[in-house]
Amino acid sequence: MTSNCLWSNEAVAEGSLNLEEYANADVTITVETQPKLLEDFEPLGLAFSVPQTEEHGAFMLNTEDKLKLSGPAGVLGPILVKGNLSVSVSTTGSMVNPANGSELTNEDPLDAEVKILEYIEAR
Repeated sequence: MTSNCLWSNEAVAEGSLNLEEYANADVTITVETQPKLLEDFEPLGLAFSVPQTEEHGAFMLNTEDKLKLSGPAGVLGPILVKGNLSVSVSTTGSMVNPANGSELTNEDPLDAEVKILEYIEAR
């Protein structure tokens, strides 16, 4: 089961022709029948842990050498995985365009994913 929610700014909603003004934030939550395990993805270089994920018994699905948490946020950011639950927050458009003053890093979507996980676990 996958739930997805996309937020778009006014430029997108109005169909502006100035694509530099576009901004989207996408949240995807997936619950699968089989849990994903760090041990299955880590040897392939597709998963790793950081303190934010370790304290929740989770890991990130991405390649550590390509994903710098302090680096600028991109379309392919971290995916937080815990058991059969995956949470992904991604941003596109001016939200990640440094020319538009964005200072989002890959740590920002990870922080949002952790907050979503905490919310789900509290229920």
